Amino acid sequence: MRILVFPEEGRSTIAEPDDLKKFHVEVHGEGGEDDLSRALGQLGRTEGAEHAWIFIEELLRASGRADDETWRAAFGQMVDYAASKGWTDADGESLRAHIVAVP
Repeated sequence: MRILVFPEEGRSTIAEPDDLKKFHVEVHGEGGEDDLSRALGQLGRTEGAEHAWIFIEELLRASGRADDETWRAAFGQMVDYAASKGWTDADGESLRAHIVAVP
């Protein structure tokens, strides 16, 4: 699952929601941290230039797959794996994602 962020357009979208083996934020285009945060919108917030915290409930909503019980179980396993690696916040409400710049 990739979160595609377009800072210049102020928008973001989810790509490949069925690929739960990878998870990152792809930034397409130019923009600073404030632009990136605005483009992420309700999906999450940035943590410097290299990471973002993505809200799990918003990610579920934006995935378009939240009603699929099989997918949701697999998503839960992804979240559990992330938690085991320390990639969730203290409340377990957000996933830490690496930010990748796409030329």
